[in-house]
Amino acid sequence: MPSAVAGLAHGPGAVVTRRAYKVLPMVEGYHKRFNLVLCFPPPEPEVVRGPVNLVLFFPGDVSDMDVDMVPGSELRAYSLEKLGDTLRGRLHAHDYLAIIRPASSPRGFFAHYTNFLGGMAHYMHAPMNVPPASDFACKHLAALLATFEAKEALEVESVTLVGFSKGCSVLRALMDHPLPEVWRRVRAVHFLDAGGNEPGVFPGGIPQPPVARPDLQVTLHATPRQIDDRARRWIREEWDAFPCARKLTYPGTTLADHFNILSLFEYS
Repeated sequence: MPSAVAGLAHGPGAVVTRRAYKVLPMVEGYHKRFNLVLCFPPPEPEVVRGPVNLVLFFPGDVSDMDVDMVPGSELRAYSLEKLGDTLRGRLHAHDYLAIIRPASSPRGFFAHYTNFLGGMAHYMHAPMNVPPASDFACKHLAALLATFEAKEALEVESVTLVGFSKGCSVLRALMDHPLPEVWRRVRAVHFLDAGGNEPGVFPGGIPQPPVARPDLQVTLHATPRQIDDRARRWIREEWDAFPCARKLTYPGTTLADHFNILSLFEYS
């Protein structure tokens, strides 16, 4: 396209390149549940005709489609379109970026992944995975991927999972109760500044097969805004306890710093 737009590379007011994208408003998953998917294809059209690495991004609170955000609000610098602009610039040429919009957004602010996760907690809290030992999240993702690949006529060779803030609650559910049909193609997982208003931010216990395998790279990325929050000490405790060799930290305690991790995180 490209045109200069307000972006989030360094908070509100920064400039990023607006990249081509399209919206799939009704992608069907498990048991007739649907998610909107915002697609940022590889910049070179011929790449889409071959095998791609599909990067699935799960955003957190605040972000929504630009048209659904409050007009004139500075938070529109963090719209899903602008998060996609930033992430697309961080990815490789063969990566196909798909942003999974939460199924609901109470008060137009809080991300609730009710299609992946279970019962709703208080509207400020992350939804909790239900019932215990449920593989519901993986079943929904498997169905969602099948529909998405058919709609886009894609040959998905591998998958990278990226969660941001409360969006990491989906990664946690996928890892706690894995299914081989989902995890056989996952090559990397990135937790970006994970957080929530109750414990259960990171997966519990030691990862089990098919998650625990030598070729799967899991990386935790965080800022002091999350892991050093004294009101939510469990984030640091879970960060320290999670058995992951790659834990990377970035500076900053503000909301802008929180979102700026999307521009800074080490991607491979």
